[in-house]
Amino acid sequence: MQQIKIPDKHLKIFAKLSGDFNPIHLDKTYASKSIFKTKIIYGIFQVFLALEKFLTTNKSPIHLLKISANFLTPILHGDKFYIQIDQSHNNVTCNIYLSNQNKPVSNIHFYFKNSKKLLGYRKNSHFLNKQPMEINELLQGGGGLQNYFSIQSY
Repeated sequence: MQQIKIPDKHLKIFAKLSGDFNPIHLDKTYASKSIFKTKIIYGIFQVFLALEKFLTTNKSPIHLLKISANFLTPILHGDKFYIQIDQSHNNVTCNIYLSNQNKPVSNIHFYFKNSKKLLGYRKNSHFLNKQPMEINELLQGGGGLQNYFSIQSY
């Protein structure tokens, strides 16, 4: 299983792309006074990582219908974690586990139908790919998550 650890620079990039500058994710001093005592990883960032992992392992075109996420315990800045994917027909469950625990910290479900056209997949994705695209390519494309994922509904 590929272990993931989110560096500070990715939190800052995600804040810029999403427009979410909540200090619980970005400001060490602010976060140290919270119940978590440190910065926490964005929940939606976890969703995008899980979706990216699924889409890079699934080569069949899909039409994403619904996303459901339960964040059971926050992922703290510096935590190492991994994503486990289970697929049954048109339902995908992605459980995120801290590397030193056997219970999930997040359950993310994707509901989809098969499609002739692949939606929501950027071939040279940044965060999990071993040969990442330059982050500047994301930012120069107009900024915003629409340059990273394009999820459409019909």
